[in-house]
Amino acid sequence: GISELRNGRVLVTRIDEDAAKRADLRVNDRLLGANFQPFEAGLSSVVSLFAETSQKAIFLQVLREPGATEKPSDDKGGFPEVSRLVSQADLLFRSRVVDTREFLALNAAILGVMALQERAKEGLRVKEACFPPLFLSPLMAPISKLCLRAKGLREAMGVRCLDTSRDGDTVTYSFRVEDLESGTWWIVNKRYRDFAQLQSELSVLWPPCMRLDFPGKMIGSHLQPAVIEARIRLLEGWLSEVMDMLLGHTDSDALAGKALRKSQSFLEAASHLPLELVHIAPEVSPTKSAELVAFRLIASAFKSEAQKLVARPLDASSLRCRQARLPEISLRISQLQATVAAHPSVARAEQKGREALGVASESPPESPPESPLESLEMAEWAVGRAVRRQCEVAVFLPLRRHLSDCLADLQLPSTRLRDRMARLLSPENAAATAAALEVDWEMAKVAPSEWRRAVASLRRAASQLLPCDMVSSLCEVSDCVACLHQALCRARAEPRKSGDSSAGDEGVSEALASEGSRCQAMSADDFLPLFTWVMMNAAPPDLITCAELCSQLLDPDEAINERGYYVASFQAAISIALNLDVKGTPEL
Repeated sequence: GISELRNGRVLVTRIDEDAAKRADLRVNDRLLGANFQPFEAGLSSVVSLFAETSQKAIFLQVLREPGATEKPSDDKGGFPEVSRLVSQADLLFRSRVVDTREFLALNAAILGVMALQERAKEGLRVKEACFPPLFLSPLMAPISKLCLRAKGLREAMGVRCLDTSRDGDTVTYSFRVEDLESGTWWIVNKRYRDFAQLQSELSVLWPPCMRLDFPGKMIGSHLQPAVIEARIRLLEGWLSEVMDMLLGHTDSDALAGKALRKSQSFLEAASHLPLELVHIAPEVSPTKSAELVAFRLIASAFKSEAQKLVARPLDASSLRCRQARLPEISLRISQLQATVAAHPSVARAEQKGREALGVASESPPESPPESPLESLEMAEWAVGRAVRRQCEVAVFLPLRRHLSDCLADLQLPSTRLRDRMARLLSPENAAATAAALEVDWEMAKVAPSEWRRAVASLRRAASQLLPCDMVSSLCEVSDCVACLHQALCRARAEPRKSGDSSAGDEGVSEALASEGSRCQAMSADDFLPLFTWVMMNAAPPDLITCAELCSQLLDPDEAINERGYYVASFQAAISIALNLDVKGTPEL
């Protein structure tokens, strides 16, 4: 016998003793779901499940009150952590912090936690589970994170002003908004009156927002550059403080959740984040955990230090000299990076990330890691890269709008290089260009998917705003180039397969195996021409500017590793494109 409670949960009221032993059920057990899916319609969901299912066994998720069984709660299928989450979810529903729809989403998230714990007990990899370990979140308690997920709100959104534009007496601010959990970013254009209207609406919706200082309106002097810069810092700071305040009350006040949704709608989050992305937790990785920690530290503990690094004037003598200005910016980024990386929270995030991935420093040598992150050294590199990225957001992005003067002299060479690459790839010169590079000029037909991915990654590299994101895109291009090389090796082996009729399948397999082994040991002589050919076909704008930012602002610790090699290869490819001697293409 079962009955439905007021909150939609199902209670076991009567059960046969033999069936109770076989199914490990007790009277007064609460049924949360089946096969890690919640009972959305309460009692009718249970009836439909048993009436329509064709499965021989159904995995029920049950909540048992402490003391209801003689065995320890975590001895056989127990979920002590989930019991606390369910109680907190019921309290949120009774206090009307979450509505019925959000309560169902909250139940689904809790069942995802149960799925994660169950799969971990069975020895399956964490990344295969529905939801990541909640202890990875360095920003808030588990129920708060799940409550945000159920409401469709984001945990961390960074906002930085990139540029301004003037139309008469009106100043428009272009902001880069990034959702740190998914890594998605976009640009929104706002005026001061838009911020003033948001502040008015939030004050009505959730009055505690009135406690925060909002930058006042300036008459007559609002067009001066110094005033615009000051207003940018004030608007960024006010928006960050408002969202932090609302974030801390979303799990206790329904109006705070509505105000946070209003703030994120102001940043056009719903237009750029698909619904399925909002309700799904991010991938578990020490990189993402450390980046969230760095984001929070820079916004709170090290906020003043980051502002000082941005506000400190550059040497006036090097105002238009990028060779002096870019290294100075790189030094400031490194200073903030060293400060943030020394904080204990970053080390804890790194350790928890390794634990979540099942990566322990004392792991036995007979079980080698299956991915780069599954080693202590690579996890440390990944965490350092995540911290560096947030330091670039805090220092480089505010200073980026002041670099147009010292990077302007690279625009003309970039345009000429793009025109020259177009001539090199014209129908009458394409074959000669490929011959000069010693590459197959029809490689796009050999591996079309990898070719498209390589070209798209290179174009994405040139469109990135952060130097570390540019380098990451270059690494993706390099992976695609390796796959292209492997496909070309297989294509060269095909004529050998069809031409040698006396050789059986075994001989062909040996030939392909030898080609495959050579692909795995791809040399720089093989890599650089293919990389150059991909770059010439992608032909993104501002190539030289992109290469300059990558080389000058690359993390010094990464200049000697794989990422540094790819940046050097990028510069070498540009040099080859500039100096390639093919008839009909003028030299630059």
